[in-house]
Amino acid sequence: MYVYNVNYQMILNSMHYFLSLTRLERINFFLFGFAIFCITLSFIFNIQSNISSSIIKPISIEIPFSQINYNEDLDEESENAIETISDAQFLSNEYSYTVQKGDSLIKILSEIGFNSSNVYSISTQINKLYDVSNIYVGQDIKFLFSSKDGGKIKIGDLPDNFTIHIDSKIIDGIYNPSKNNYDLKLLKQTINSRSKLVKGYAREGLYNSAVSQGASPGIVMEYIKMLSDEVNFKRDVKTDSEFKILFDYNETSEGKKVSNGNILYAYLSINNKKYEIYQYKDSKGNISYYYGDGRNLKSALLSKPIKNARISSGFGMRIHPISKRRTLHKGVDYAARTGTPILAAGNGVVQVVRYGAGYGKYLAIKHNHRYSTLYAHMSKFKPGIKRGIAVKQGQVIGYVGSTGNSTGAHLHYEIRQYGKPINPIKVKPLISNPLAGEKLVAFNNQKKRINGTLHKENKIMLAKNNSSQK
Repeated sequence: MYVYNVNYQMILNSMHYFLSLTRLERINFFLFGFAIFCITLSFIFNIQSNISSSIIKPISIEIPFSQINYNEDLDEESENAIETISDAQFLSNEYSYTVQKGDSLIKILSEIGFNSSNVYSISTQINKLYDVSNIYVGQDIKFLFSSKDGGKIKIGDLPDNFTIHIDSKIIDGIYNPSKNNYDLKLLKQTINSRSKLVKGYAREGLYNSAVSQGASPGIVMEYIKMLSDEVNFKRDVKTDSEFKILFDYNETSEGKKVSNGNILYAYLSINNKKYEIYQYKDSKGNISYYYGDGRNLKSALLSKPIKNARISSGFGMRIHPISKRRTLHKGVDYAARTGTPILAAGNGVVQVVRYGAGYGKYLAIKHNHRYSTLYAHMSKFKPGIKRGIAVKQGQVIGYVGSTGNSTGAHLHYEIRQYGKPINPIKVKPLISNPLAGEKLVAFNNQKKRINGTLHKENKIMLAKNNSSQK
């Protein structure tokens, strides 16, 4: 009875509350109730739909199972598998391998299919004819295998004959049953020297354009390095810049290139200025490069013996950043990151390698009776650089640092003429002595031969172009 009275009272209170609402509030009340009703119905129908679909699905996917013919697919897969396994049981008659990082000849022979018990002895024999420690990443090695009857050779069996093409060498091996090993010999191979001319315009950038014309990446980089003191390749080279590179290389009698040689002639037309460089080989076989009139391509001294650096303090009087006194700055400061390589400004002999209170770790090079250079505030010297050692222009001698009296990482660079400091920025006119006398005569004779080769290569290129257009 108590429960009934409570429920009855709640209903009366609700009705009283509803009748006390305004007309707008009553409409909102009905709309809210209708929305709750629709949401509840939608939820119920979704549950029923999911239950129905879960019951129907297994019935629908069982229907086509009996219509599939597995035998054809299995037979085809089995045949392919048998064929693959069959081929994998034999050595390939010809095998080309490009050396990867971490490779050795023993590892390569094992991957080809030789037993581990044989690879060591075979590698040891080959090493007597070719130093196998000289193999390098990217090197191509070609193997040829054959049997006496011309049949296939099972993996694990030793071939009756094998030949290895490595660099410019051909090693031939014939199996000797009495030794259970190979009799190896180095075959004589005719190596011919050839020349090649590549030319065009730097429409795709000089590097890409030259490589696409047939120059090797190494030759193109040598060409860029050769002219880098005169040309800013990032800034100055445009799509209409014309280039020519004549270089030599070695190839076998079969026409396979085995090594690149050197640049014989380099040409670049840029900003209405032409650079034309010829190779000169002296009586000792040393190669250098000169302009057509015999002027040396290389400056006697570099005004900037460091790359990727900016001038932070020039030559002359200044307020010293540490002592705050007005003093003569005897060189030029090049700001660069710690560890940036420092280059020898020219050929010479190292005179000083030590630590000085002001200079920190510094090094001095004597180039001739007239000029010397000094490099200060290094973080460290290049290993092997010591007093009395000869260095060449462009050789790394140390690394940028901030030792001694220094406020930040930089190279302090001095050029001294008869011991007196001069402005390194004005060193550009200092050109190495041009060729003269017998050397100039020899250079002109070599230049004449190079021009003859250029003319011949131009005719060959022209004939190829004409034939391709027909």
